[in-house]
Amino acid sequence: MVGRSLSASAIRGRLIDYTTSFNLSRITVSVKFWMLSYRMVCGLYGFFSVQYPRQ
Repeated sequence: MVGRSLSASAIRGRLIDYTTSFNLSRITVSVKFWMLSYRMVCGLYGFFSVQYPRQ
């Protein structure tokens, strides 16, 4: 009984570690994606403003 409860708690802790690391990696990936898209939008805006200057 004691060994089984210990293993269950260890598995639960490992699962929590996995989920937290997965969430952190997902957050960093989304932040990188948003930074990249923001940079692309700024670059396109600058390119078009240079190509077609407003009157």
